[in-house]
This record gives sequence, structure tokens and C-alpha cells, in this order.
Amino acid sequence: MEDRWQHKGHPRGQCLVSPCERFAMVSISKNSSSYWEVWLEQLDWTIQHHRHIPQAATVLVPLRDPVDRWVAGISEYCFLYHNDFPLRNSVTVRLFEDRVVFDDHTECQCYFYDCFDANNHVYFNSNDPQSTWTYLQQHMSIPTQSYLLDPINYTEDPVNADRKRWKNWILSVIDLNKIKQFYQQYDAQTYAHLEELNDR
Repeated sequence: MEDRWQHKGHPRGQCLVSPCERFAMVSISKNSSSYWEVWLEQLDWTIQHHRHIPQAATVLVPLRDPVDRWVAGISEYCFLYHNDFPLRNSVTVRLFEDRVVFDDHTECQCYFYDCFDANNHVYFNSNDPQSTWTYLQQHMSIPTQSYLLDPINYTEDPVNADRKRWKNWILSVIDLNKIKQFYQQYDAQTYAHLEELNDR
């Protein structure tokens, strides 16, 4: 499959590999990717591509509710590429609802992880990093310093005021059922994995 977003954003198959090369954390934009990159690089994990990780590595996949992720992602898209343009209008609403995917922030999550060996995936909810840390602490010598759990890049941060304005506008005008229908069709794998996580 062509890597649609390699020229900007997260390329397909990007991951962080542990020093022991037994684990690879998939980088999926808007799924705590900044959080994991900041802390895992401090623990000597390195950014790699799926073609360069050991075949036996366990692939850790942080997932997020697709609609929740889309709202955050399309807000980021508007902020990054159209912040100075009068985009808040009915034409934009129809365009967003019809097309849905505009960049790596709104791409289906399965696009980023289905290029890895399917036999050794472990899925996590990206809204619950503690469960991922617990898993890593059980399988590796990961320190338990509380600083590793600090949040990064929250929308509520004052420096993200423009993103917050876009998010509020999107929540007020977009029919999120149309967004959900799109992802239920094209990112059904992610919904299935999230359902399994919720049943645990």
C-alpha cells in the first residue's frame, strides 16, 4: 500500500522500538503519539519503520475511539493548515462530512498498524496509558517514576486555544453519526479491537 502521508505527518509503519528489540510501539497520530515518543525515547527506545523491526517483536498498538480521534484530528488539521482562512461555513461542514479523511490525523487507525506482523499485536486504549505502562513493567525493566505518566499536549492547555476553538466549532456543526458510519465501514478492525478491550 502507498504511504499517503510520508510527506507530512506520521508515515505508515512508524514505530518506537525498545532497546531489547522485543517491543515496537506503533505511532498513530492523535493516539498519544507525542506522549509515547517523549517518554520512550528517554528510555532509549528509537524511532524505526516496520521494515526494520525484528520479526518476533511484540507490536504495541494504542487505539482511540475513531470519532473522538477524528474530532481532535480535524481540529488539528484546521489549525495547522487553515487557521487564517474563513473556513467555518456550511460548505466546509458538507466537505468534512462527505470526505472525512484529510490527513494523517484523520486517517483510519488500521492504516498505521495493519502493515505489521498480525500475529503479535497487543492493543491498548490510548486514553489509559497506565495500562500500557503496567504491561511494559511486567515484561521489561521499566522504571516506575511518576513523571513518566505526565500528560503531554492537552487540548485544554492555553497554548492550544486555537485548536480548542476549532474543536468547539466542529462539535457544534458536524453530524458525528456520518463520521462514525465512515469509520465503521473503513476502520472496522479498530472498532473490533476496541470492543475486545472494553470486554476485558
